[in-house]
Amino acid sequence: MSIMFGHLDALVSAMEEHSGSAESLSHALLEFVAAVGVGLTGATLSGLRGRLGATVDGRRIGKNQVAWLNAFEPIYARPDHIGVSEAMKRIRDAPPAGYTVRLHGNVWALCNLGRTDDPRRHLSSLGRFRRARQLPAQAVSTIHKAGPLGARLLYVAISRACWSIRIAIAADAMSSHIRIQ
Repeated sequence: MSIMFGHLDALVSAMEEHSGSAESLSHALLEFVAAVGVGLTGATLSGLRGRLGATVDGRRIGKNQVAWLNAFEPIYARPDHIGVSEAMKRIRDAPPAGYTVRLHGNVWALCNLGRTDDPRRHLSSLGRFRRARQLPAQAVSTIHKAGPLGARLLYVAISRACWSIRIAIAADAMSSHIRIQ
C-alpha cells in the first residue's frame, strides 16, 4: 500500500472488520479525520468518542459538537463503507468550525470509496495509479530567510525527497541547526 494512503488503508481495514457496527465505524472515521486534518481538539475528540455509541447521544451537546455529530449521521443510517464515505463528504463540504483538511488525497479517495462495492480493490487501484505517475528526474527548491521557522521548513523540505537530496549552503550562511561533517 502506498504511504500516501496509509491513514485510509487503516480506515478501510476497520470498515472491513466492523461493517454493520455504526459505533466502531464512527470511531474509526473519527481517528481518520483527526489524522488527516487539523483543528479537532483533544477535548472535542474525547467528547465525540463518548457520544458516538450504539446511537448518537445528543443530550446536552456543546455548540462545536453539533456539526460533528450531524456529519456522522450517514454512518448510523448505513453502517458500511458507503455511510463512512457519505459522512466524510459532509465533513469535507461543510467542515465543522476550526477544522481543516490537510491530506486532501486521502479525503478525496475516501469520498470516492462510496461509489464501489469493494473498497479494498478500489484502494488498490488508486495505489497502482499513484505508483504509475511519472515523477520529474530532478526538482530544485529553495529555502531562504525562513526566520524562526527555518528548522521546520528544512525538515519538511528534506522529508519530501523521494530518493536522494543535495543541500547547498552558502559558507557565510551557517545555522545552529545545520552541522557539516
